[in-house]
Amino acid sequence: MTFIEYQNDSRRTCPTIGHVSLWTKFKHLFVKDDNFHTSLDIAHMVLGINSEINELQDALTVRDDVNLSEEIADVHWYISNLCRFRGYDYDTMSSTFSQVYNRIGYNTASLVLIMYREVSLLQDVVKKDIAYGKQVKGEVEHLSKLCWALQMLADRKNISIYSKQYLSLHI
Repeated sequence: MTFIEYQNDSRRTCPTIGHVSLWTKFKHLFVKDDNFHTSLDIAHMVLGINSEINELQDALTVRDDVNLSEEIADVHWYISNLCRFRGYDYDTMSSTFSQVYNRIGYNTASLVLIMYREVSLLQDVVKKDIAYGKQVKGEVEHLSKLCWALQMLADRKNISIYSKQYLSLHI
């Protein structure tokens, strides 16, 4: 299975949270426009990445490799759908930093710290976009570093992120 095939399959299990019940409940807070639904979905994906990185850290702490594979798959699912909502090419992004960063030795803890930092910076960019309408540079860079760190962690733990078994964990 390729990443593009995975991304298309993951669409089936990705709820669109910008749905009618949310709009009905909070319509007085927003001016309804075409970006309302997409903004909620993007926020959902970025928040999901953060919470799954926390679970990934927990799995590393207790040395639970089975759960670790599942958490890496969950982070991957959220990144995949964020890329879809934003129109980004995951394969291009994940290879952007490989040439530079792969030359430097990173241990597992360093990779998780990089993931925490990049998702935090990504949340700030998305917040400024959604809440203030500011187009802030850096989203692709933060997401690229996050993709790279996730791939490096998977490699360190001998998890093939393109194997059918791995990719089917979340779809």
